[in-house]
Amino acid sequence: MVATNAFGMGIDKSNVSFVIHYNMPKDIESYYQEAGRSGRDGEPAECVILYSGNDVRINRFMIENSREDNQELSDEQRSQMIAKDMERLKQMTFYCTTTDCLRGFMLKYFGEPNVHYCGKCSNCTDGFETVDITIDSQKILSCIYRIRQASGRDYGKSMITDVLRGSRNEKLISLGFGELSTYGIMADSAPKKIRAEIDFLAEKGYIHVTEGDYPQLLLTARSAEVLKEKKPLSMKMPIEKKKVPAQTVSAGSDDFLFLELKKLRSTIAKKELVPAYIIFSDAALKDMCRLKPTDIPHFLRVAGVGKVKAEKYGLEFCTLIADHISNRSD
Repeated sequence: MVATNAFGMGIDKSNVSFVIHYNMPKDIESYYQEAGRSGRDGEPAECVILYSGNDVRINRFMIENSREDNQELSDEQRSQMIAKDMERLKQMTFYCTTTDCLRGFMLKYFGEPNVHYCGKCSNCTDGFETVDITIDSQKILSCIYRIRQASGRDYGKSMITDVLRGSRNEKLISLGFGELSTYGIMADSAPKKIRAEIDFLAEKGYIHVTEGDYPQLLLTARSAEVLKEKKPLSMKMPIEKKKVPAQTVSAGSDDFLFLELKKLRSTIAKKELVPAYIIFSDAALKDMCRLKPTDIPHFLRVAGVGKVKAEKYGLEFCTLIADHISNRSD
């Protein structure tokens, strides 16, 4: 049986055991009612929701235009109702992106206290593990702050992710974001992982996502709990496949060069009393192994390296790489 959401509410059959939403509803109230068509006979049932960012844009468009024809509402009343609908849409979006228990999320939304994991939804049964994301969260929030400080405006999830990963995106570089201290500090993290962490921080209130066609990320009052008070944060993430154990490397190999670069990075980090990733990420070191720059112009081509870091650390790293090349050719 196929139905629009309007007709879906009228389905009154007791033996529905499978409900699939091809598009995301505009709020949790609607989803609860529509998914509730299943399992009415007391037997196990399965509910699936297919979600994409385009669903959010379509629902936002419909909300913004749904109140225009109602002449009984004043402009202020119309704005208030749209704001409430947008907040409901935001919560529905959080439901689709959360890694927490889905039943628990819904119960908390409706005001249920002391919610426990249900052990039956996909987030409870799939391969997830709890991961400490405190440092990643500090990096993300710091990046949002520094971009705002440097440019005087806010940017969206894509720009924040590109800066953190050290992208050579032309717009990013032209805006001077390649010179920020947060540029490239998460180069070894997958974009999907960074976006998931941003969604988590938004869901928990550490980031505010603006409305509109191009949502921007803003810090909130709670951001200080992570940035200044070092509040620990953890979230559930898909379990990664185990990495193959490292093997012994020869002095002439790129793997050996990578280890030597890590040693140099560690030495500099200890002198400056900062974490090693602040100097360069592992991904940046791997790119140095690939490009093998021996002068500053070539060093600037390394992912995650901006002008400031090149001037500050470039000579030491280029000298080490040149020595490695020389020793390999002997």
